[in-house]
Amino acid sequence: MKKIGKTLLLAVLAMMLALPAMAEDITFDGQVTAAYARDVYTSFTGTIDQVDVIPGDPVEADTPVAGLRTTKVYAEVSGTVVAVPAQVGDSVESVTTRYGAPMYIDDGVHYTVAASGEGSKAYDSVESRRVQPGETVYLRSRSDDSHTGTGLITATDGSSYTVEVTEGVFTSGETVNVYRDAAFTESQRIGRGAIANKSPEAVTATGRVVSLAVNVGDTVQRGDLLMETLEGGMNGGSMSSQLLSGVQGVVAEVLVAQGDSVAEGARIASIWPAEAMQIEALIPESDLAAVAVGDAVSITFDWNQDDAQPLQGTVTGIAFAADSESTSTCYTATIAFTPDESVRYGMNVTVAPAN
Repeated sequence: MKKIGKTLLLAVLAMMLALPAMAEDITFDGQVTAAYARDVYTSFTGTIDQVDVIPGDPVEADTPVAGLRTTKVYAEVSGTVVAVPAQVGDSVESVTTRYGAPMYIDDGVHYTVAASGEGSKAYDSVESRRVQPGETVYLRSRSDDSHTGTGLITATDGSSYTVEVTEGVFTSGETVNVYRDAAFTESQRIGRGAIANKSPEAVTATGRVVSLAVNVGDTVQRGDLLMETLEGGMNGGSMSSQLLSGVQGVVAEVLVAQGDSVAEGARIASIWPAEAMQIEALIPESDLAAVAVGDAVSITFDWNQDDAQPLQGTVTGIAFAADSESTSTCYTATIAFTPDESVRYGMNVTVAPAN
């Protein structure tokens, strides 16, 4: 009996001595994940013009994620930009209400004539009363023969028409006869009207200004780009058609494609910030007693198990519900650590209790 008792005691002692060694041999499989994500939203209603990233792309805080299709406003006349009341971020409608237009262009036409060929205002012939837009005409004051000039018919309405004065100096309110020839032949008189001062051309647009292509004093040609606008615009939102990542990290998700329509405030992408890296490890229920919140652990990356010095981490949480995707009953532990430049999201790791 003494021999049996001694043998049993030795076996128990051996088991007790082996427990620490067994604990040191416990390891858990884990992966680099994000503790949180930052979403990218659009400040405007519009159409996605291009998508610049895909999931997994690294980004800086100022990296474009996508761009919205802008409404481009072009010059309808050639001339000089004389006023730009609208600035980037302004509502065109609000500026127009206050200043009449978001931009003005002086096209070099300073006078117009509201002319008519009715009655004795034109020579008595069918040809004299038939005018067409685009005709070049010649003007002479009825009160001062030295006031002469050239014009262009820009619009017609029955026997009435509008002339833009392209050459000559007149006085506002002065009455002029309109002729088809520079000699002011009576049979070529096609009407009469009063000189009126012409204001600079008002540029028309809608939405919110996101970029200006010209400044006061710039010379523009018809068809030149003047500004770009977008509809909508939240308080505090970015006034750019480029939607930026806003944080350094990795693209987790892209929710839009080229051509998609988006509403103001729509979520278009999600970013895993660089500082949000953590480890998630699965702990079998049989090993839960060996791990506690606050424990120090060592982290070895599977791609470099043999050469790398393990990183150190701390258990920050253990789930109270089993992981639903595990084939066996396991609980997710989160581990805080300080990554180096080699660490990337999604990397597989092995976690072990620290010595």
